[in-house]
Parts: sequence; C-alpha cells; structure tokens
Amino acid sequence: MHRLLRIPGTPCLGILANPRRPTIPNTICSSNRLMFGWAWPFSKRRDSTTATASQSQLQNLLNVAHSVARSEDISRESTDEIAAAMANVPLYELGFDQHSSRGPSVPGSGAQPGRGLPIEYQHIFEDQLVSIGVFKLPAGSTIPLHNHPGMHVWSRILYGRINLRAFDWASGSRSSSRSGKPAAAVLSRDQTVDSEQSPSLLTPSDSNLHQFTAAADTAILDVLIPPYNPRGGRDCAYYEEVPPAADTVGAECNLRCIPEPADFCCVGRAYRGTRVQL
Repeated sequence: MHRLLRIPGTPCLGILANPRRPTIPNTICSSNRLMFGWAWPFSKRRDSTTATASQSQLQNLLNVAHSVARSEDISRESTDEIAAAMANVPLYELGFDQHSSRGPSVPGSGAQPGRGLPIEYQHIFEDQLVSIGVFKLPAGSTIPLHNHPGMHVWSRILYGRINLRAFDWASGSRSSSRSGKPAAAVLSRDQTVDSEQSPSLLTPSDSNLHQFTAAADTAILDVLIPPYNPRGGRDCAYYEEVPPAADTVGAECNLRCIPEPADFCCVGRAYRGTRVQL
C-alpha cells in the first residue's frame, strides 16, 4: 500500500508517495496519485488581519460541510448550503493579502526541466468526512483529467480564470473505465470559469471527471466530501481523451485510463490563513 503523504492542504492534494523512489521533501512531482487533503507543520506566523477560528467564515464552512457529510444523503439543499458558506469566505482568511489577491511570491516555483509548471497545494483541514484546501495554479499550468469516485467536490475560483472540461461516463462505461481500454464518455462542461461565478459542484454522477487549465494565475478553494481514500475504494485515476476529442457539450468521446502524467507537478506549501477545527 502506498503511503499517504501529508503536505500543506488536496479537490486539498493528498498525494500518495511512490514507494519505489524517495520523495522530495515538500514537493510532489509525478507522484503516483492525485488526492486532495493533508496535514502539515503549519507556520506560527500570523497576519494581523487573520480571524480566529471561532469568528471566521472558514470555520463556518467547515461546520456546514461536516454537518452535511454526516447525513446519509447529500441533498440539493445541502449542496447549496455548502456553496453559500464557501462563497462567504474572504480571501484574507485564507492567507491572501487584502490588497493583492495572489498572495506572497514563492521562491523556486518556476517550471522544471522535463516537467510542467508546478501547482501549489495548501492544506487547511482533513478528516475521514471532509477535506478543505487551496490550489494555486500559475498561468498555463494544468491539473490533468482525473476522477472523484463516490465524491462531491465544490470548487470556488478565488482569483484568476480557468478553462474547465468535465465528463460523465456514458451508460455502461463506468465498470470498464479503469481497464486500460477506451471507454465511452460524454463532455458535460467546457467553459471558462472565474471568480465572479458561484462555486461549482461535481457529484458521483455529474461531471465527476474534470480537468483545469489556468488561463491566468489562479487560486481555487476546494471542499471534498468524502476525501480520497484508496483503502475505501476512492483512489484517484487519470485519463486522456482518445482522438477525436469531444468538441461540444453533449458530444460523446472515449477516455482511457493512464498513469499520472509525467509532467504533472504539485508543490506543497504551508497554509498561512485562519486555522479551523472541530
């Protein structure tokens, strides 16, 4: 069994280390799995604008998400409650400067030879029911097409702009989706999303496979219910479109399960925003 690395915050990246090679501290590049959620030795530096957990909208988001996660069924009403709580979280609670949404620059975050632009992940909270974290994508970077088995995922663009492509399995294709053979899917979303739009939602049956490409420097707040858990049957798999690619929403195409792309690189960074707890 792969060992689950825990780095700052993973859909939030909880990545599974490859036991066949050493892991670079604080950096995950082409690591074997994409997961969202971690724990990390948080920095003790606190900004004067950082709210306490008991006062924060971020704490309220965690409380609402945990309440929904404990219920037997996730209803449309409860998904709307999480989206509303998510939309209310101010950027400064997440550690972003009020006057500069991009936050502090990170040294050594440029592209590496043979790899794509590194994506940063900051872990905020994770337990068996809920995972919360922030992705930072430099312009031109991509989170490859991947799935979320049995999961609900809310994503809010904090700043920037992404191109989103999402898919659903065609009827009867789900069981063969990880066989290595192409399986039929339907393009469910193909759109540009920015911070002016409400948080988006994917479910076990709606847009469960997605890919993000940053059209500008972008940050994304993610909430996952439940988190990835390979032992619980919620492992992450990567896919590619088999040509010809779907060109319109509703069009069918074929997706093939592939190893994690070699040019995908995610760098764990310490979360410096408001702390939350249960």
